[in-house]
Amino acid sequence: RPWLQDLTESEQQLFLKRYHQMLEEQYPLQENGQILLAFPRLFIVARRME
Repeated sequence: RPWLQDLTESEQQLFLKRYHQMLEEQYPLQENGQILLAFPRLFIVARRME
């Protein structure tokens, strides 16, 4: 986590706590207590015409 290395230990903890709170606001907790981030995907198959 290179973006955290410039922060003090207390700043890191505060940042991670707030980040987790923001995730919980946007993504519902699963039954196991974890947060599953939804990433929509689009799959395209291209074929060369012969």
